[in-house]
Parts: sequence; structure tokens; C-alpha cells
Amino acid sequence: MRVPVGMVRGRYRFKPTPWSVALGYMLMSNQLTISGNILPPGVEVPEFKSKLAALEPSLLYDSRNNIFTPSSGIYAQVSAQLYSDAWGGDSTFQLPKFVAYGYYPASDKVTLGLKVSGRSSHGDVPFYLLPYIKLRGVPALRYQGDIAGEVEAEVRWQCWKRFSLVGFGGHGVARFDFGSNTETTSVNTYGLGFRYELARGYGMHMGIDVAHGPEDTIVYFQFGSAWLAP
Repeated sequence: MRVPVGMVRGRYRFKPTPWSVALGYMLMSNQLTISGNILPPGVEVPEFKSKLAALEPSLLYDSRNNIFTPSSGIYAQVSAQLYSDAWGGDSTFQLPKFVAYGYYPASDKVTLGLKVSGRSSHGDVPFYLLPYIKLRGVPALRYQGDIAGEVEAEVRWQCWKRFSLVGFGGHGVARFDFGSNTETTSVNTYGLGFRYELARGYGMHMGIDVAHGPEDTIVYFQFGSAWLAP
């Protein structure tokens, strides 16, 4: 599958408040081919092409004390990707989403964090854009649904000079609705990591997380917070 993407985005902040609004435009030209020996000999491999275009209005709140590795404050965003043939695509569907990250300094050396996020889908959504559980320890697109969401908590302890230890755990849910029937998947994840304060002037930490999910153990290289603003 090849997905060339073009995107532009503008943002306006209502100073001196932490509130802002944004508007984005995305254009994707997709080409999907079937690979492997799943078709009988002599049968031509089909190709599926589509063009998707969306406007994405957003409302944002950002009171974090640092955009790289925060130790206090909140980041929250409510937005919706509105795909339509009116914007230059050939499909109409909607993908609303919500995400919030909160950071609390429990002491000079300990920072607590909480992430809450959710996504839903409406209309004839391509399979590769369906909502999915986004947690450390879960591969991308592994657990999809018409709706998906997760909660993840984290604690970071500045244990020695520039070094920190990180512990985290999360719970995610994805659900498909089939008329009167539903199919729900729930997963739990947990893990440990470490950070090194790479740039003290910018408050930027880097390190490694080792996360265990329902199927695999996955290693992540982190630059800044594991929860990046979307």
C-alpha cells in the first residue's frame, strides 16, 4: 500500500490564555495491491486506488511547562477529520477524536502522568484508517474497531543526576458494532524504562521503554515525552 500524503495546518492561540484553535487540510492518494500467492495462477492481481481529502478543525488547551518532557500542566485536544468529496476526495466519512495528557509534580524528583484518549468512526471508513488502541506494548493497527480508546498512567523518578526511571501501565478497548451485535477487545499493558536528560536547557529527555502487551514485548526509543501532541 502506497499512501502519499500532503498536509497544511494553521493554528491561532488566544493569548495570554492556553486555548487555541487550528484548521488542517489533508490530501492522500492511495494505491493498494494484493501481494503473495493468494490468487490462482493466471489471475491478474487487482489494484485499488482512491483519493481522500479532509478538513480537520481542532480546539486545543496547552498549559504544559515544557513541550518536550513536561513535569506539570495539561494538554488536551478535541478534533475531527472530516473527509468529503467536497474537499477533493472520493469518499465521505468522519473521524472525531479526543486526547488529554496531564502531568503533576508529586515532588522535586517524581512526576506523575495520565493519558486519556478516544477515537470513533462514522461512515464508510477504509480499514487502514479505523480507530485502534494506542498503547506502549501494542503494535499499531493491531486492535481496531469502530471506536477505540485507552488510559495510561506513568511515573518518572529522577533518581540520580540526569538519569530517571520510568514505570507505566495502561488499559485499552476497541469495539466493532455489527447491528445488534458488538465485538469488544480489551488489553492491558505495562512496562519500565529509563531517561537521560539530554538537553537541560530545553528540558528534553531521551531513553528507552520496554513495554509488555497481550502478545509481545516491544522496545521503544523515546525522544521527549512518550505522549507527543498529535
